[in-house]
Amino acid sequence: MKRAIIGVDAGGSSTKLALFLEDGTIVKKLKAKAGSSASVKSALENVEEGVLKLYEEVKDDYDLRYIVLGLSGLKANSKDSLEKLVSNLKAKTNLDVSLNPDTLLALYSFLKDEHEEGIVVISGTGHASFGLNEEGKSMMIGGWGYMIYEIGSAFSAVQDLIIKSVRHYEEEGTVYPLAQSLIKAIGLSTIDDLRVFMYHNDKKEIASYAYLITDGAKAGDKLALEILDDASKGIIRSIKLLVKHLELKETAILGFTGEYIKNSKILQELVLEKLQKEKIKLKYLEGSIDPIYGAYYLAKQKGKIWKLLV
Repeated sequence: MKRAIIGVDAGGSSTKLALFLEDGTIVKKLKAKAGSSASVKSALENVEEGVLKLYEEVKDDYDLRYIVLGLSGLKANSKDSLEKLVSNLKAKTNLDVSLNPDTLLALYSFLKDEHEEGIVVISGTGHASFGLNEEGKSMMIGGWGYMIYEIGSAFSAVQDLIIKSVRHYEEEGTVYPLAQSLIKAIGLSTIDDLRVFMYHNDKKEIASYAYLITDGAKAGDKLALEILDDASKGIIRSIKLLVKHLELKETAILGFTGEYIKNSKILQELVLEKLQKEKIKLKYLEGSIDPIYGAYYLAKQKGKIWKLLV
């Protein structure tokens, strides 16, 4: 019977689960409901449900050894609720459980076992940047959630579009073309209806319209380009702070992940251009792999994979 570990990447839109063999091969995937407590109240219950579902499906075919959890919005949970999640999973699977922020998984998907320090920028529904130096010191900038501050995210981009459009409407009495596209895409009638949209939809639904900004920027829309430029400034701020506080060397890697930045080449380019202007030197790794792979490399770093190979 082949030995394996379960990796979990719990995000604001969904929870991804994967079964890894000792060599890093994924032999089974599963998707569960959103696992970020910054997005939904039932996040931890969704994560537990997803893990147990995968566990039940594979426990008779594989020798399971370890569970690696990566949770978005980790700090939005109480200590008791997190301890309950871990204890429940241990009791129901008889496996050791490693609880981590999803940012750590994302970073390890770039570091793998080839690099010692670096930064990962996660720009999806929300935004956070996470860094780790060769001494093992880590730090996160951002990740405060949409109720506090998370410029550089899909949600923030849509919110920025609406704020700029409302101000323009109040000052000039006209509606930006990009705002008109948003109103039409949502199925509303006027700019006044944006109140209903913002106050009666969750973060995920609002963020889903960020594609309009990405598409608008590609078409040269000035407002869309301004919004992406604002987002890049927020991301640059987080990178600068991580380099400063962690004293990262020029050999440290930089990676981008998250659907929003992955789908916006313009946003990526704006960030890289600003890094050059700020004379911040990092080893940029173009492209990305699924952050779920970070669960495998994190398990390997913790010594769990080598133990499997004994």
